[in-house]
Amino acid sequence: MTDSAQTIFEVHVSVGDDWSVYSAAHNEERAVQIAISLLAMKQFDAVKVTLEDDRGREKVVYKKEGGGGTGKFVTISPVDEAPLCRSLEDYYRFESRRTVGRVLRRYLDQTGITALELMHNSGHMKWFCRNERLYVQSVQNVATVQSKANHLNQTKRMNEVYAAVDEVTERAMDAENALEYYLMLKEKGIQAMVDAVAENVDEKDRDFMIRAALAPHIGDAKGWDRKFELTIIQAETHPGVEAMAYVDEVMAEIFDGADAVKELLGYQRTLGEAMQTLISVGSGRYEPQKRAGRFLDRLNKIMPRHDMTATRGVMLERVQREIGGVKPLSKEGELSEEDAFSVLIHTLIEHKAIADGGGISEAATLRAKMVYSDDGLNESSEIAIESMLQMLPSKAIKVQYLLDLVGSDFGQKNQHHIISQLARIVRSLRSVSALVETGAGREEVLEAAARIRDRLLSTKLPDHWRLRFARKIYNLLIDYNKDAAAERKAASEKEMAATASGTGKKSDVDHWGDRGAKKKDVTVKRDRVTPKKRLKTKSFAAGEFIFREGDPGDEAYLIKSGLVAISRLAGDKDVAVAEAGPGSIIGEMALIDSLPRMATACAKKKTLLTVIPMESLTDRLNRLEKFDPVLRRMMDMFVQRMRDHPIIEQ
Repeated sequence: MTDSAQTIFEVHVSVGDDWSVYSAAHNEERAVQIAISLLAMKQFDAVKVTLEDDRGREKVVYKKEGGGGTGKFVTISPVDEAPLCRSLEDYYRFESRRTVGRVLRRYLDQTGITALELMHNSGHMKWFCRNERLYVQSVQNVATVQSKANHLNQTKRMNEVYAAVDEVTERAMDAENALEYYLMLKEKGIQAMVDAVAENVDEKDRDFMIRAALAPHIGDAKGWDRKFELTIIQAETHPGVEAMAYVDEVMAEIFDGADAVKELLGYQRTLGEAMQTLISVGSGRYEPQKRAGRFLDRLNKIMPRHDMTATRGVMLERVQREIGGVKPLSKEGELSEEDAFSVLIHTLIEHKAIADGGGISEAATLRAKMVYSDDGLNESSEIAIESMLQMLPSKAIKVQYLLDLVGSDFGQKNQHHIISQLARIVRSLRSVSALVETGAGREEVLEAAARIRDRLLSTKLPDHWRLRFARKIYNLLIDYNKDAAAERKAASEKEMAATASGTGKKSDVDHWGDRGAKKKDVTVKRDRVTPKKRLKTKSFAAGEFIFREGDPGDEAYLIKSGLVAISRLAGDKDVAVAEAGPGSIIGEMALIDSLPRMATACAKKKTLLTVIPMESLTDRLNRLEKFDPVLRRMMDMFVQRMRDHPIIEQ
């Protein structure tokens, strides 16, 4: 590496007569750009760029005075949630950097940098720490939020965050060691840079070194669109999964700023159209628009090729915030608010962005309350939910929407109405195939049923409702597999009939080749059929326990008559959670996974049970494994999920 490659241009700022180093750059053009941006903040009396010559003397290559102190003081943008960081590395992770970006949004927009650039540049970090008011406000906000969310001592947590900022500032000096990787990134692309870091840097320092090379790379650009272009160029070099994850983070950081989004989206006639553009780009199905952002089409081509989780997540979060806000979706002379909202919802549906667990369902319902209001008065929450359901085209999306909604703050306040709507839809289901798009294959249907059952089990619905809904889906799944088995059997019989009639394989006569020849005797060996063992029955009097929670389980039971109460331990008390009557099977989970009973069963009145022994169920499961391995694996998966969630053994 040549000496010129190591040249550092320092950017200085002054307030009064005191000069201090604010930042540094590897080329004069970038250093001057930083100086001009700092001067535009109107918080400094002057700026200058210096270069140290061969004799160690400071040479001023740019200097300009400004109107220090005439601008508004930059304040933080308070957040109400922040990830808890325990180690220094935690502060550099994407979620933490995004929190830094949101708290310091006004400051970062004014300086034209990302949180990534801030945390990997010693000049930026030192100046931030000198800005005492901004520094203290930021730490206090983050520490307070973390303390409340994690039940920590607020003073202690504040001191920990202050100490972490000091460590990040000190470590930013090490970012200068990433110079060779920064140059490699510019010349050969991110994959070559990541490979070189993996080969030459200790594992514990690799993430830092890679980000330290990325930070000055996007720092070379002035303006959000130019920063984004540099990132797009790296994505277009077809990097591997690991390298692309770093690119994804940088893109997401840029898209997280409102000013950056406006610049990147370009001209959008209305807020509704801007949101539609974000949704379509996020799904990789964007159609180029006149006067729209010049990089959107290139990003659209990248999204389907890579798992751009961070970028897509940030885009949808912005859509969520805007939909849940109060800004009009349309303008006078354009579509009405109702029409604009309807178009936006259909865009979300088309691009599979509605009811994905990200909070859009709640935001859309809050917007529905406002859009469908009467004379400016908010509609009731019930009518807003029903209006949303009318816009959703299938039962599958309706169920997903309600399950998404019930986990939100809005959903908790309106749980009763959501349950009634969910019960109505689930009750109307005739097949699990209704839970997927038309034309889905058998395994897709099974996977969809599993996903919805998972969501049911993880909701904040009362236990008895979760059990009722999950059990209905399970029963429909069993019926679906019976129908599929019947179809396969019918197809097999049809094939055999075709074979026997000569339309399939060759007949025995053709096989022997001589129609007049006597057929050879063929002895058909038949499998010996083992007679079915008669299952035993057991009788239990009212109040008698059938099994208790925690007992080993080697039998399941079919209730022939009577009534069984199911309960679970909550602390030191038994809490009744369900009842099972004739036709129900209890205790089968312990037989499937050989784990202890997860509930207690007690006869409420005289009850007669048919005993299903372990070996009987094992034989049936083994036959199922041969006949339908997918369903067999699904059963194991369902049992595991039932145990992972607080739901009774049934």
